[in-house]
Amino acid sequence: MKNKPLFITLIFLFGLFLVLYFGQATGYYEYKNNQKATLTEESIKRFEQDIKEGKSINIENYKPEEKKNSNQLSDGILKISRFLEKNISRVIVFTFNSLSKLIE
Repeated sequence: MKNKPLFITLIFLFGLFLVLYFGQATGYYEYKNNQKATLTEESIKRFEQDIKEGKSINIENYKPEEKKNSNQLSDGILKISRFLEKNISRVIVFTFNSLSKLIE
């Protein structure tokens, strides 16, 4: 079949779209960002007390500690995810550059 690589690429991109869409739809991304941006009540009280006392302020001292819930499987999947993230952006740029050359 002459268009088999194109078909496989389209199926792959559609699958990738579904994964990203459901990740966004479930609010996972927003939840993780919210966790990073939110200070706990205790940290806020400590921060306000340090300001009243005139101590030097470093925001890193007031961030809540992140729990390490990883295991060997999640670490492996994270490595794969980072690899895919790096290379898929290259593929997308190459694809759109090629399409733009065909259009011109």
